[in-house]
Amino acid sequence: MKIFLESFLSKGANGYHYIYKKYDDSVESFFLMSGYEPNNHYIDFIKNIGVGRFYDGLLIFFEVNGNDSLIKTSDRINEQFNTNIIIIGYDGTSSGYYCLKNSKQDNAIYWISSDDGQIGLVNHSFSDWLDKTTVELFDHKSYAGFKQIKNLDAILDVIEQRKKIIVKLEKYGKDLVKLPGREKVLLARYSKLWLNIEIKEQINIEKLTIRFRRTGNKYEDRNIQYLTIDISNLNINQATEFTGYIFDSYAVPFDKIICLYKPEIDLGSKNRSMFKEILDFL
Repeated sequence: MKIFLESFLSKGANGYHYIYKKYDDSVESFFLMSGYEPNNHYIDFIKNIGVGRFYDGLLIFFEVNGNDSLIKTSDRINEQFNTNIIIIGYDGTSSGYYCLKNSKQDNAIYWISSDDGQIGLVNHSFSDWLDKTTVELFDHKSYAGFKQIKNLDAILDVIEQRKKIIVKLEKYGKDLVKLPGREKVLLARYSKLWLNIEIKEQINIEKLTIRFRRTGNKYEDRNIQYLTIDISNLNINQATEFTGYIFDSYAVPFDKIICLYKPEIDLGSKNRSMFKEILDFL
């Protein structure tokens, strides 16, 4: 857990890591009363660091008790799939959960599929997995969204350039597909989009980021994705067709995809780092 701790302590929470709650020694007794006995590595983590959202939501640890908690989720999954595991969190998607075996002697971390209950080993050591996760998930560009802006004037100029661009979503696929060149991956998790982009005046930016929302399910308020395209070779007053792909974190049926393009960028939002045209100025 050393690498994780060093990274967490040096960078701080600041919203990139957001701690819901830290536990004291009584949490072990509570686990026992609830019929669960997680390994000491996990116990040390929730007592020294706590549970919450890490890496801007790419890793989420559940609270031990309460609504949508570890205990309630573990009880539900164990009953559904006839397992004996402890659900501790997930990766922000709906495809499954990170879990522990209900045994103090098993220090490994596992992943259980929410579709069929299949359990796979992630790492033989919870602590080792945390350290590797730090290397894999920490994103300096995303983290920049939580820091003080370096060059506000340059960002405001980018916004002015974005005002000269018209974006239209012509159509989209309702079925999820795999990314071109990555057909061997297990799951199809992307929607294909067909866009029409037109530049009305001379601009000085080479990238354009567009927001999209999937509607028609319980996740629609959160199911917003960003697509950045290269517009460096576009001609003025000439509409150009683009195809792109946006990830679906939830992989559930939806009614439609809406293009949310507007020139303005919410600079008070952590998601400002999703706009690649301003990354150098954050």
